[in-house]
Amino acid sequence: MLRQLAALTRPVPAAGPRALALAVYAGAMGEHFEARESGVEGVACVDDAARASSLLYRLWAATGNEALKQWAEGLLDFVLWMYAGDGLWHNFIFDWQGARNVDGPTSAAGINFWQARATRALVEANLGCDVVSEALDLAESASPPSDVRAVHALSVLALLEREPDPRLTRRLGAWCDELAACRRDGMLMNSPDERGRPHLWGHVQEAVLADASVVLDRADLLHLAVTSAEAVFAEVIESGFDLPHVHSYEVQSAIFVMDRLADVPGRRRHV
Repeated sequence: MLRQLAALTRPVPAAGPRALALAVYAGAMGEHFEARESGVEGVACVDDAARASSLLYRLWAATGNEALKQWAEGLLDFVLWMYAGDGLWHNFIFDWQGARNVDGPTSAAGINFWQARATRALVEANLGCDVVSEALDLAESASPPSDVRAVHALSVLALLEREPDPRLTRRLGAWCDELAACRRDGMLMNSPDERGRPHLWGHVQEAVLADASVVLDRADLLHLAVTSAEAVFAEVIESGFDLPHVHSYEVQSAIFVMDRLADVPGRRRHV
């Protein structure tokens, strides 16, 4: 996986001397392509850079490998450069010269995945800056879909791991109540408008509720997490992801949820 991420990594000089971003797509010969699923989107995005930066910071913390830290810092420089102000981010650059896509539907500033993931990347880097507080305050004033709110909650959980904060604890409880309320037939949904089974891409609500159940001392959240994980993931995992189409992010989400459930004290079985 790291080799593939390295193959996708390219410098973005406009964002700074060490700034890096990930090409959204690559061909069999290593050539890079832009995203066009929603019109012309761009060649690289904050969404991907933020997720990769978070991963690399965690790997650096576990291994002490300075090359991983430098890689993570380069990606974070790109994330910071794409900051639009007021707790918001643009997502895509049109080209490797750094022209920002400021108004495309998958790039405009708002309370969305790239705003949530950029915030989490800053938290993972342990940047105690005003941007994090501003972004989380803005998130609190909005009502995003549950899959986005779950990423906001992961940032708060990471902050609470470092030190207690009554205001953040109250915010976490309120956001968990939001996640818990968005469910159908025992399954945590990604949005109130979702029909059928929830999509698995970026679906980590059960992991959030499991971890929050310990922080908040709320057994009801753990019960909801276990019930939903059994309904959403069990059959898919047991089939070996025997689905018409499988995205790696769906598998990663399933692993993340099961890992967090297994790590809750007193939980001996996980799917």
